[in-house]
Amino acid sequence: MSTEEPSSLTGHERPAAGTGDDEPFERADSFKVGILGGKGVGKSYLFQAITYRTYAGTHAGALTYFLDQDATRLWRALQRSDQPEALNIQRFLKSFTSWERLPQTMLLTQSWYRLRLSYRSGLLGRRRSAVDLDFFDGSGEGLFEALPDAANREVWRAGFLAARVLVFCLPLWVVFPAPQLTDADWEERQSRLERFEQVVQNYLELRHRAGSQRPVDTVLALTMADDLRGGLPSLRERWILHYLGAADSYLQELRSARGLARYLANARQVSALLHQRFAAASDPFVAGIPQKLDLGRGRPWLIPLSAIEGARLDQGDAPAARRAIGPPVPVHVELPLLLTLCGSSNALM
Repeated sequence: MSTEEPSSLTGHERPAAGTGDDEPFERADSFKVGILGGKGVGKSYLFQAITYRTYAGTHAGALTYFLDQDATRLWRALQRSDQPEALNIQRFLKSFTSWERLPQTMLLTQSWYRLRLSYRSGLLGRRRSAVDLDFFDGSGEGLFEALPDAANREVWRAGFLAARVLVFCLPLWVVFPAPQLTDADWEERQSRLERFEQVVQNYLELRHRAGSQRPVDTVLALTMADDLRGGLPSLRERWILHYLGAADSYLQELRSARGLARYLANARQVSALLHQRFAAASDPFVAGIPQKLDLGRGRPWLIPLSAIEGARLDQGDAPAARRAIGPPVPVHVELPLLLTLCGSSNALM
């Protein structure tokens, strides 16, 4: 018997404090998206990059076509039993936009976040719906990669069981490494593959214990796709660096239906290419990843993306110099949400 129930930070329906409107924390028409991944895979950067990209509807990249103005809400709760607080998004993103490295999340600094995006749906775009991106900014070692215990199982159940879409994060260089990696990089790669396996197994155990057989859409976000440790230089050049060099032009193009359709077609080609690469991988621990993420809705989308340019982030401890060049340019971070809108809710195209 399934014990699935709607995901929430509190377990109760209540208004979000401080929003200045009647926007409820729980909405019956919203569908849930969760972000999963182990230590150091870029989950926090990805969530902040999505929040930054979607802050203003006219600058939301591929989501611009769907989002209303003032369509974004963000809440946080330190514990699931806490009253959620509405956040000042600009304050929340201060470190990200200032090129300050985000600290490693520890057990004592964990928080739940919910990013809500209101969008137009239906054949004529007259219906208003919402997608809730739920993110537990938790310790990779302490929750996601740990062997499940009673406390961890409750966190997993409450946070991810009701998700209709799951975004799994794994650095691109881990699955497709360049040959010139150092010995330390090779050791880190093996460790990250093992920890990713544990994350997937923990989620599968959650479904088994709950008796859940509901199909779930999955996306494998291949993070840090700008990292030179990655072994797909042509993809990095054409899919990541080319976008970085002309970000304003791409954002403008993606506001049109024609540009959006072309973008989705390109994303489909990239995903298909990467499926071929996975299938041809000599390492079975890599080749088997897409199959493991087939949760009843077919094979996952494979999306290389970059939340923040790693080379600039690593340039010492002088964020003031980097601020002079402007905030980071997230690349393709909104694509997982675009795919969920198109595939799960008949969003207006």
